[in-house]
Amino acid sequence: MSTSGKVISDLTISAIQAEALRAWLKFKDRNSTILSSISDDRRLAIVAEELGEVAKELNEKALGNPVDEDALEIELIQCAAMLASWVEAKGQGL
Repeated sequence: MSTSGKVISDLTISAIQAEALRAWLKFKDRNSTILSSISDDRRLAIVAEELGEVAKELNEKALGNPVDEDALEIELIQCAAMLASWVEAKGQGL
């Protein structure tokens, strides 16, 4: 833990927020994962898809293939953004 007492750095939180905004801007004219009232099972499917991308990268690593660590980090941030948006939707009673 850093001396500021934070478990998650401001940089990581900012990256999650930026990804959530990027996703909202991309899908705002469709069923937004952030503001719409989509069901929990649909949200889970979206998170599972993102997590599948993480698993794919890790499987490549386990097979001894080169892994793009930046791509892995992006996928992890996307997972976190989708999970955080789910929490936000629950908090808003959506």
